[in-house]
Amino acid sequence: MTEAAIEAVNTALGAYTRADATGSAEDQIRAYNRLCDACFANGCPLDVAEPADWASFHVMQWLVAA
Repeated sequence: MTEAAIEAVNTALGAYTRADATGSAEDQIRAYNRLCDACFANGCPLDVAEPADWASFHVMQWLVAA
């Protein structure tokens, strides 16, 4: 995955985490949909159980490698 792709996933994951902590249900759904779009556009398998977990794992790998 390119650096731009992982940054897009990281941005979407951060927005989802913030919306989950402080947002309304509509904000949470919107952020989750954006996270799913970012994940699937950047290599997440369509049959993954939870795209947020996939994103978290790949962002963590990226941060550890940096």
